[in-house]
Amino acid sequence: RSLCSDEVAAVADYKGGSYFFWGCQGGSGESSSVIKRIRATAQKSMPVLAVIYPAQTIDSASGRPKILPKLVAQHHCNPPPSPTAMAAWLKALRKRHSKQIKAMQLERKEKELFIERQEGYNSSAKSDKERENLEAKLEAEKKIMEEIEKKRLAELEQRRKEFLQSLPEEPSQGDNDVMTIALRFADGRNAKRRFSSGHAMGYIFNWVDGEFGIEREKVVLTTMNGDKSFTYDDFESIAL
Repeated sequence: RSLCSDEVAAVADYKGGSYFFWGCQGGSGESSSVIKRIRATAQKSMPVLAVIYPAQTIDSASGRPKILPKLVAQHHCNPPPSPTAMAAWLKALRKRHSKQIKAMQLERKEKELFIERQEGYNSSAKSDKERENLEAKLEAEKKIMEEIEKKRLAELEQRRKEFLQSLPEEPSQGDNDVMTIALRFADGRNAKRRFSSGHAMGYIFNWVDGEFGIEREKVVLTTMNGDKSFTYDDFESIAL
């Protein structure tokens, strides 16, 4: 009844050192465990009324703070205190142990700061790990793309060599049925080559690809007046 009284409740809620009340059934395994842990004196015929505080220590194994309950005071409970007597007892304890209460409050703040720092560290470590994983993934993808591009360029280089080797021999200027193909590139370059009129246009595209490094599938040849355009896919087998 005293623990649930308004007088005791008013004493408990105090910024200078508040109390939290907890109780259990006397003689139970729970009560025996608590009494043993806080090293309180117990008599079968008397209730146990004790004040403990959560002392903070650093676990040597994990390096993390842990709480150990320590006994501040124990009431004789002979007889059990009335609400007024319990309130007075709690007030006296608060005054008597004011330094200890301040130390406990400091410990609590230190614990909160430790947890905050630990959570910040864990969050930062998680972010760092995620960033490292992402960077590793991007680096792996970059290497794969570089290898693919390297292989593609090597294949293009080999293909251009084959294109140049497969070109028909350039006919002499005075030969019959000879056509001179003149190229003018957007960058100002110019080039000329003679082909026999019976040759397929695909040779012209092969020449442009092999000699000037422009993939024949991307080349568009246009007449001087712009009336006609030719692409490899549409005209490769058409005779000149």
